Amino acid sequence: MIKITLGELVIAEQEGALVEIAKLDLKIKDAIKLTKILKKVTEELTMFRQARDEKIKKYGVEKDGSVVIESDSEYLSVFLAEINEVQGQVLEFDFEPISYDAIGEDSKIAAKTLLLLNFLFV
Repeated sequence: MIKITLGELVIAEQEGALVEIAKLDLKIKDAIKLTKILKKVTEELTMFRQARDEKIKKYGVEKDGSVVIESDSEYLSVFLAEINEVQGQVLEFDFEPISYDAIGEDSKIAAKTLLLLNFLFV
């Protein structure tokens, strides 16, 4: 079982860690396992972005062709509270973590990526 907060996943995505890990050249069995995990992770992130965007539309105003919540908006604190609550939720994925050995000695991966995605490995 893999557990992580939605907020940690959002940060990993923003930092490019999910893309970096997806580019690794793994053995086929490990690549399939990682692909299944990343598919579920991507589904969660897509649902989060859709919900976040709906809240931005609800609380925001149109400015320069896009909808934003301005820093002086009376709704900013409500929006941030809702987002923080959702990002604090712990997600559980029914997968076993991947062995660090699967990465292989010849693979290059940033330490920052491993730190952001430590939930994936044992």
